[in-house]
Amino acid sequence: MKIGMAVCLMICFSPFLSADRASDRAKLSGTWTPEDANQKEVETFVIENGPEKIHMARKHGDGKVFDIDCSSLAKECQLKDEDGKDAKITMYFNGNKLVQLETKGTKVVKRRFGMTKDDNVMKLEVIPIVPNGKPETILYKRVQAALAQ
Repeated sequence: MKIGMAVCLMICFSPFLSADRASDRAKLSGTWTPEDANQKEVETFVIENGPEKIHMARKHGDGKVFDIDCSSLAKECQLKDEDGKDAKITMYFNGNKLVQLETKGTKVVKRRFGMTKDDNVMKLEVIPIVPNGKPETILYKRVQAALAQ
């Protein structure tokens, strides 16, 4: 009986849980620059979160590294990197975090984008997978719409 009640409660409340998750995911949409202006590599991210697709652009300074529309359902997307070489991006949500795997040649980097308690601050975890490296966490601030253009 207790298991039946637990299953019933999970079914009843699951639409509310996914709605919360969807609103949390939508908070990632925007233009983001590092909070620390002294960051050695200033990367700007533009994220537009759709129901099943994500538009993402990443820039180093004035030059674009990539600009892509990719499925948020862990399907691999092909692109050219800043040097014109083939690269692959896979994106998916793990809870309210956007996970991105980027493969360039033999190098693989995992990025996890998530919001902090402040809706104007995004936490980015950069985790080198191949070759193995030291993970890095960078805080990004939301750029206001007028400044982003």
